[in-house]
Amino acid sequence: MIRLSAVNVQLFLKIFDRYIFANSATLDSAPDFKKIFNYLFETMRGILIYAKEGSHDMLFKEESLIPQLSKVMQTCYIDHSQVIVRLTSQTVNKKEITNEDLIYDLVNYTIGSIKCFT
Repeated sequence: MIRLSAVNVQLFLKIFDRYIFANSATLDSAPDFKKIFNYLFETMRGILIYAKEGSHDMLFKEESLIPQLSKVMQTCYIDHSQVIVRLTSQTVNKKEITNEDLIYDLVNYTIGSIKCFT
């Protein structure tokens, strides 16, 4: 699970970089981004569950997962949170509905995982 999670995080960051470096027209028409973000979201939740168990400390260190979690926090919360909020928003009755709580929950899962090692 931990090795797979480390790969999932790397893949998300690479895909997200492609979205960021694409032109704005591509960003507006990125319906699959929600699926990709949800996959990262569930990965972060799974990592936190394993981190709380405490018996996987060596795997976290071997897979360099802690620096990756820090990169997720920086990328998703500090550098590009507005882009993620826009890409994960929904249109209902011609009104855009955003869900900033997704970002906050993702960051809380990530911080919780890192705190298990400090």
